[in-house]
Amino acid sequence: MDAEFSRPVAVGRIPVRGMETVIEASDDECRRLAKRLGIPALRNLSCRYRLAPGRDGDVLAEG
Repeated sequence: MDAEFSRPVAVGRIPVRGMETVIEASDDECRRLAKRLGIPALRNLSCRYRLAPGRDGDVLAEG
């Protein structure tokens, strides 16, 4: 399966204090997502999330 809206983050690049990020889908990503979802169109899509290191190498994600 192709991940139409994905922004991988290397665990080692997450600061101890955590990080907040906002991502927005490109026009191409919106077109591909709409096609997979079987809807006429997707005008925009964004996601705000926070990543922080957890215990034993885990990553905590909120958003």
